[in-house]
Amino acid sequence: MTQNGELGCHICGGEPPFSTCRSCHKPFCHDHASSLDAEFCVQCIDFQNTRIESKPLIDDEGVTHKGRQLVLTGETWMRNRDIISQMTDVELRAKVTALKQAVKEAEMILDFRRIHLSQAENEEGDRYSKKLGRRRLIGAMDSVHKNATKVSGSSNEKVEVARDVIKSLKGLGLNQTAIANLLLKFSQGKKP
Repeated sequence: MTQNGELGCHICGGEPPFSTCRSCHKPFCHDHASSLDAEFCVQCIDFQNTRIESKPLIDDEGVTHKGRQLVLTGETWMRNRDIISQMTDVELRAKVTALKQAVKEAEMILDFRRIHLSQAENEEGDRYSKKLGRRRLIGAMDSVHKNATKVSGSSNEKVEVARDVIKSLKGLGLNQTAIANLLLKFSQGKKP
């Protein structure tokens, strides 16, 4: 009982009841409503007593087909079947309509979360690629700088080295303007 003399939640006993459980017919509060179906208390329907195992769909001949076999375990499934069988036609139609809407919403939430996950993974991949690109660019510029100081010989050999460097920079995805800016910055930083 609550302080007002009302019948309280049968689990915590304190808060005024939110509803009466469709299975055990006891009152329960918001905090103890099942997260799977708000018409039930958490003791009757919860993740611990409601399990679904997914297995590959294999026929009698051992051939695996598209799809999956769902094995329902836990007392919730039997309770649900009993409760549904005791519904009136009007209650059953209302339940079917409500469940169709709930399935639509759950599918939309699942799609949203999958898209959100994909976007986050793409961003993570892009950032990793940029880090690798920066490391490659630094390594390429380091090798260009080392090669530029070590190149000796005829002007044709130096031209070949410069072509190789430019080809390497293009291979990193830099366009001509970016390469020119990069070479300009290196030439400005070089002191006699």
